[in-house]
Amino acid sequence: MAALALALAAPAAACTKHASQGRLETLLVCPSCHTTLDESDSEVAREMKAEVKQRIAACQSEKQILDAMVAEFGPARQAVVARELTKVHESLYRGTLEELVTVSQRDENFARGEITLVVQGAPRGEEQSVDPALLLRTVDILLKELPPPRAAAVAAQLTGATRAAAYAMATRKKTDEG
Repeated sequence: MAALALALAAPAAACTKHASQGRLETLLVCPSCHTTLDESDSEVAREMKAEVKQRIAACQSEKQILDAMVAEFGPARQAVVARELTKVHESLYRGTLEELVTVSQRDENFARGEITLVVQGAPRGEEQSVDPALLLRTVDILLKELPPPRAAAVAAQLTGATRAAAYAMATRKKTDEG
C-alpha cells in the first residue's frame, strides 16, 4: 500500500463530504493476516491504515479510496460481493474486480444494505519468499517444546511459510534426530 501515491492535495477544510476512516477499517482486510484493518496489528495493516488516513485528509471519498484498494489487487482478480446475506433481498455479484466496478455503477441496489466483499487470494507467484534459514531455526526451537504437527503450524504462522513446508521440515528434523 505504501506504493500508492496521493493524487489529491485539497485542504481538509474544503471537504464537505469525506470518507469515514473507522468505517473503511472495518471493510478492508489485511492481505497478510486476513483480518479487518481495525482488528489487525500487522505492519501491512498499519501501512494500509496510514494510507486511508492520508486519503481522507486529501478529501477523497470512500469510493475513491476503495477504488485505490481495488487497484492494488489488480482488475483481473476474481471477487464476490454478497449483499444482505441471510435476508429477503440477498444478492450475490460475481466477476473480476473490474466487472464488479462496472456493475456497481449501473445497479442502484449494489451498495444498499450490508455488503461483504470476498477477493481471491494472491496467485502463488505473488507470495513472499520465505527465508529457509529462518524457517529451519524456527522449527528447531519449536520442536524442543512441541510435537511436529503443532511446531509446523506455529512455524508457518511465524515465518509465512506454508504449513506443508514447515511440516516436511519438522518431520525431517525428527527423523534425522531419531
